[in-house]
Amino acid sequence: MKKIDPRATLRSIACLSLKVLLLTGAHLAAHPIAYAHHSNSAFDLGNIFVLEGTVAQFDWTNPHVYLVIEEDNGTEWLIETDAVAVMTRSGWTRDSFVAGDLVSARINRDRDLTKAHGLLLSIQSPDGEQLVSINRFRDRMNYDANAITTDLSGVWQGDQSLSRAFSARMNEHPLTERGQAGKEAYDGSVDPGADCVAWPTPWLVASGLYLKEITLSEDVVVMKGEFYNAERTIHMGLREHPDDIERTVQGHSIGWWDGDTLVVDTRFFADHRSPISNIGIPSGAMKHVTERYTLDDDGRRVSIEIFLEDPEYLAEPFTANLALHYSPHLELIGIECDPEVATRFRR
Repeated sequence: MKKIDPRATLRSIACLSLKVLLLTGAHLAAHPIAYAHHSNSAFDLGNIFVLEGTVAQFDWTNPHVYLVIEEDNGTEWLIETDAVAVMTRSGWTRDSFVAGDLVSARINRDRDLTKAHGLLLSIQSPDGEQLVSINRFRDRMNYDANAITTDLSGVWQGDQSLSRAFSARMNEHPLTERGQAGKEAYDGSVDPGADCVAWPTPWLVASGLYLKEITLSEDVVVMKGEFYNAERTIHMGLREHPDDIERTVQGHSIGWWDGDTLVVDTRFFADHRSPISNIGIPSGAMKHVTERYTLDDDGRRVSIEIFLEDPEYLAEPFTANLALHYSPHLELIGIECDPEVATRFRR
């Protein structure tokens, strides 16, 4: 695709950022499964393309904020970022760009080079600020080391390294023939996220990108997440699930206290094409998830043990350790999914 001559006002920014972004690109290439909202498999994560042009459109929408950037030759590029909640915590606002702004963006291009489509790494704003998404720099999460709590209630954000390990191990986990076939047949065009369907447990818990809020009471524990405003109600004091429960994406959860540890047992899941969207392994009606939540002694972190069975697709149970960091200084920003916007990102 034809490149335009660099604008003098942007040349210095390109030189300053290139080294950092090349390192970032290499990191993304080494860990492609860890950076998913919708599937990133369509993008060439190992190479950076510099795109210079004029903003034709900037939409502050969910599940993705996106820009349309027009080159001098008239080519319009659709540039994908992340959800409003993520971009807000990354320093963006709905007024960050307007039509007509001259910009220089660094993107991972679509592997299909016939498409003017890319995943944003960074972009220079009109006032000269270099804007990114914290989803591309996963260690920039905002923790407050002085915040402590005495129970599980409050706002929490996931541990990035453990979330990445969760995805990596799931990607290599032994599968049944049906599970392997589903994984091999997956592409972004069948991602339930493009139909505004949230991830089910345990990936809803594992995702470190979106905040969670836990509310405790004697009868129920409510776990609310930012991603598509998914909410789980855990019915306390039960050791067995009632009969004839309707199957839902998040399933039916019961819970009890084992000392200071909250134990959550979830069954009655609805079928889901890809609970970890960028991996593509389906989950089925026989899925059973057990979670154990324990507040660490310092009151700053919750350790989580996951035990997942799904005999239809997983050849053996899957176990993982996750964590949440106490973050009372942050607020959940609901992600209301717009299906018309979501379908633009089908592959």
